[in-house]
Amino acid sequence: KNVFSGNSSKYDGGGLDVYGHILNITGNEFTKNSVLIASRPNPSPFGQGDIISQGGGAHIACFGTCSITNNIFNGNDSEGNGGGIGIRFVSGQANNDVELAFVNNTFTLNSAGDEGGGLSINHEPFSGDVVPPDVEDIIILFTLYNNILYGNIADSNGTDIYIDDN
Repeated sequence: KNVFSGNSSKYDGGGLDVYGHILNITGNEFTKNSVLIASRPNPSPFGQGDIISQGGGAHIACFGTCSITNNIFNGNDSEGNGGGIGIRFVSGQANNDVELAFVNNTFTLNSAGDEGGGLSINHEPFSGDVVPPDVEDIIILFTLYNNILYGNIADSNGTDIYIDDN
């Protein structure tokens, strides 16, 4: 078991910031981590507006299959989205589908300055994203099974969970 506690980041992933095609985040504890700044300028030639910071406890950029299982997210804070965890899903090519699974996790007492106090899932550009705007044929399979979400706070939408598939 890994423990990520009392860490901070300027933009994404107070405790953990990871990008990948196949990710399994299992059996960890994320407590009292934070993301300090709500947004940053978008460097992408296709991006519009600022990029919202994510993931007080953890930030994951998922390009394929990502599984988050048996983790505890407690007392984390993000000035942007996803107090407990912020997920960005992106695709570099059309028909590159994304699978996200959340199984047996606990999200308690996390807070977000924008959306998704416990958990935020977004399809949006991130730093270095070069996906052209015509890539729209992405299929997202999302599984949420046997998770506990309690006492999370968001200043905007999704006290416990916020999902945006722009």
